[in-house]
Amino acid sequence: MTTLLTKPDSIHRNAINSDYSVFIECLASRNNGDMHGFWVDLKFIETSDDWDAVTKFLFATSDQPNAEEYEITDHQIPQLVATGSVCDMIAFT
Repeated sequence: MTTLLTKPDSIHRNAINSDYSVFIECLASRNNGDMHGFWVDLKFIETSDDWDAVTKFLFATSDQPNAEEYEITDHQIPQLVATGSVCDMIAFT
């Protein structure tokens, strides 16, 4: 049985215009001279499962086999909030 992959709600065409968004990029694609990534609206990320869905979608839609690493390469976050690491902001413990 094949599982149907659906795009998470946090990845949408207006995510770049959100006050809280990040651009997540597949490192395997970038290492091969391509760019593959998405703007993610952080207002839709409520649990670690939400973030896992984003990364799984990123890797599944990459042209590179066995892609498993990503990097946040850009963000739209108010300066006051962005004084810390963006990765720390989305890390769930």
